[in-house]
Amino acid sequence: MPAPERQPICKTNEQLVLRDTRRVLANSRHALAAALARDRPGRIPGPRVYSATGWEGRMPHAGHHVSSGRPCTRRHAHRAGGTPLAGRCRIQALVLIVALSALAGAGEDLHRSMMPNYTQNSLGILSATMCGPTAAANVLMYLKLIGDVRFPNDISSERDIVGFINLLGSRGYMNTVTTTGTSSVALIAGMERFLIENGAKYHFETKGWGGHEPHSVGPLADYPWMRTALKSGANLILVVGWYKADAGAKLYRRDGGHFVTCAGFNDITDPLLYINDPGPWVSERVTRRCSLADLDEEYSVVSDKGASAPATGQHALKGIMVAGGHDLAIVDGCIALTIYR
Repeated sequence: MPAPERQPICKTNEQLVLRDTRRVLANSRHALAAALARDRPGRIPGPRVYSATGWEGRMPHAGHHVSSGRPCTRRHAHRAGGTPLAGRCRIQALVLIVALSALAGAGEDLHRSMMPNYTQNSLGILSATMCGPTAAANVLMYLKLIGDVRFPNDISSERDIVGFINLLGSRGYMNTVTTTGTSSVALIAGMERFLIENGAKYHFETKGWGGHEPHSVGPLADYPWMRTALKSGANLILVVGWYKADAGAKLYRRDGGHFVTCAGFNDITDPLLYINDPGPWVSERVTRRCSLADLDEEYSVVSDKGASAPATGQHALKGIMVAGGHDLAIVDGCIALTIYR
């Protein structure tokens, strides 16, 4: 379905807090630089305000007093005893700007703490292959909680949630089966049917290799794209493959896969993703902090059906529990859902 010509809902509670925090920091930096200019008159650079696009504003001319606009004189620039202030103030201002630049370059923490974290336990005979409907239920219930999607019925009890997940996996929605689980295409089709039935305006985009058409916008599920999608208000489901490493053939061989829900990112120090894993082996409903590790560029990845692709640019997901008998989890793809008003 083509994207409607409407603005996406991107002001979630977490993003509003992040926006207000940025404003407070920008005002604090401005106030600090202005106070330095008043207390230490001389030739110092004026403050610049940091925005989402970088440093903005102009530096005053080097020969003008910041607080008054008057040309600096030796009377302004010296204390009793002849100690020059201009050079000292320039150094202090430079230290200030460098420090503020470091703060401005720091990463962000966007965690959708209201994102549900359902697991496949207690879902009946299909529980072993119900990761797709469960990961999708996390996203849809989150959209219900924040008011972006209206549900026809109240879903509050554990029994209601189990019924909702089973509905998503049923025939006509995701068509989840006991042997092969849910394909990415079927997962999107099931979510689309539910969103259409409930009058939601939406748009899907996917990235990854191994079949995510017709919504694909690229072959690699890279971190910058996921970060940008999350900041714009999209909700992400990661397609994770279970792989065995074949050192002799330099191959990562896929043997099954899994869906997980991405509840945000944190790159204040190192890039991390907040992951809600619906796997039946997860005993506690905890959000995991997972990192993305580069694969060996000399290797190739091979799908269950024999299709292959270079491992260059692809990533292992570190921090989730890897299904038994496998060496690593690789992010095969990412599904991004945006809701529009």
